[in-house]
Amino acid sequence: MPVFEAGYDDFTLILYNLNYSTDYIAETNDTQSDTQSKIIAMIKRNSRISTTDMAKELGINVNE
Repeated sequence: MPVFEAGYDDFTLILYNLNYSTDYIAETNDTQSDTQSKIIAMIKRNSRISTTDMAKELGINVNE
């Protein structure tokens, strides 16, 4: 099933690869949920945090 997430001025559509088991999908959702929780916590600590600083803290490579 596709997953739709909508924000104020954008949306995300997630289409899972049906060649993977449902365990993979559950694991992906848990990881995404954890990352989202970390991002929310960072914003609560510093409402002016940049995406670059968030990426560094999360260990994510961002191409600018």
